[in-house]
Amino acid sequence: MGEKLESPLKVDENAEIEKRRVKIMVINPLAFMGLFSQGIRFKKQTQLVSGIPDDAQLIGITYDTRRDLILMVIQSELFDETPVNEVPPFIQINIQTDFRNTKKKVAPKRKRK
Repeated sequence: MGEKLESPLKVDENAEIEKRRVKIMVINPLAFMGLFSQGIRFKKQTQLVSGIPDDAQLIGITYDTRRDLILMVIQSELFDETPVNEVPPFIQINIQTDFRNTKKKVAPKRKRK
């Protein structure tokens, strides 16, 4: 009866903490809604214009009701390592939609009757 049981939540202080290369992408819900043209179809001309490496992969998504933001956890080999027990750094992105091509389309010539 005098035996002391160890807590299952005891953490080995000498254990190495796992690290990962992630950031939290912050998106304004209004900007996110601007991605869609009709229903759930994305607009044809949509581009993220800052801070997202080409090798980035989405690994999680949530909605922060307190701050009214969409939060997406993305992973890239180009990001610094962050311990799993710490909140990853935030990265603000800009979304550009409906940008115009600088080249003008030449209208076909009409046949004269």
